[in-house]
Amino acid sequence: VQGGQAQPPAQRRAVAQFNRESAVQGTDFKKPYREPAPEEDLTPWPAAGPLLVAKLTLTAHKDGRIDLIFSGAGERPEQVKIGVSQREMHGLTHMLTMTAEKGRWGLADPNAVPTRSPGPPQRAN
Repeated sequence: VQGGQAQPPAQRRAVAQFNRESAVQGTDFKKPYREPAPEEDLTPWPAAGPLLVAKLTLTAHKDGRIDLIFSGAGERPEQVKIGVSQREMHGLTHMLTMTAEKGRWGLADPNAVPTRSPGPPQRAN
């Protein structure tokens, strides 16, 4: 949203929540993975094989695109760069959140709205 920084925080959160919900509405994350047919001749990516990600860098562009740069560890870390739209980013974030919950990784969604108020402070004796 252009000019979103001028909005009050509660309004920014509401707009972000609406964008997330509209991006993942109707998506089917239950569809099983389909191995590519041999004639599709897909080369492994990255070519060196799986990448153990040690760092993720996000770069937002003014046109709404987002670059995700996954970097490995080591002296000369390999990198994989993926460009996504805001809609795809919401879908990816939703899928990772579901995976973290199902895998019990102990991660919390920083955008989640608290389900209950914290209540009054407790006094320690």
